[in-house]
Amino acid sequence: MFGNERKMPTVVLLDPDRKLAAFGSEATTKYLELCETNEHEGWYLFERFKMALFVQDAPLDKDIEIEEILEKKLKAIDVFTEAIKYIKTEVISALRHRTILDTTKAEVKSEADIHWVLTVPAIWNDLSKKFMRDAAINAGIPSEVLTLALEPEVASLFCKKQLRYEDSSGRRYIVLDLGGA
Repeated sequence: MFGNERKMPTVVLLDPDRKLAAFGSEATTKYLELCETNEHEGWYLFERFKMALFVQDAPLDKDIEIEEILEKKLKAIDVFTEAIKYIKTEVISALRHRTILDTTKAEVKSEADIHWVLTVPAIWNDLSKKFMRDAAINAGIPSEVLTLALEPEVASLFCKKQLRYEDSSGRRYIVLDLGGA
């Protein structure tokens, strides 16, 4: 999930109890295995679900449902909550095993030491951002340690800090937000 890997696809597999069973490419692989043995009934595979929150000129509420690949519907808040819960668990596990942060000087002794920054597409409206915040809180991230930030702004900060493209150096960088799935 971390390091030099390519972008993980936004795919989640929920089991019949509507709990996350797999994320990313692993979700697709596991679902295909279930299909091969005809055990996929009752399972839910959601692909590219993040953009379901971008609905122009349509009201967004906590009861909105999204469709999975076989057109079964679940509440979007439940799907997003499960996905964020998974990512949170993976990040905490990686921190405990020091598989990330190898180049930082930060010391994380407990979850209370973590401030979570959740990126959202620049095209999202305030209702979509609130929805994402609610899903993160439902996933166990306290509101006081949660910041939502726009994806292109975070990319720009990465360039400035990690790649050391400071404004005063005369070097320039371009951030292209091409959207995504």
